[in-house]
Amino acid sequence: MGQIPYDLARLRSLQIHDAGMIFDPVNGSFFSVNEVGIEIINALKEEKPHPEIIDILLEHYDVSREELESDLIDMCRSLKDNYLM
Repeated sequence: MGQIPYDLARLRSLQIHDAGMIFDPVNGSFFSVNEVGIEIINALKEEKPHPEIIDILLEHYDVSREELESDLIDMCRSLKDNYLM
């Protein structure tokens, strides 16, 4: 699984609230993510490589590696599509 390149400073500017709300202070927008999304964003902010993020998520969720890989790619694409990373 390849690492999707991203703007770490842009990602770190996001404010994440426990309820899954993400605030983008650059443009004042709010986005909603689930618990897995919060964990993915926090791991990306810590510069963890994608395989390590998958391993962390596998410890917390009863899903397949393939499903988590797909979720991670989808989340990264969504963040990039919304100019959040």
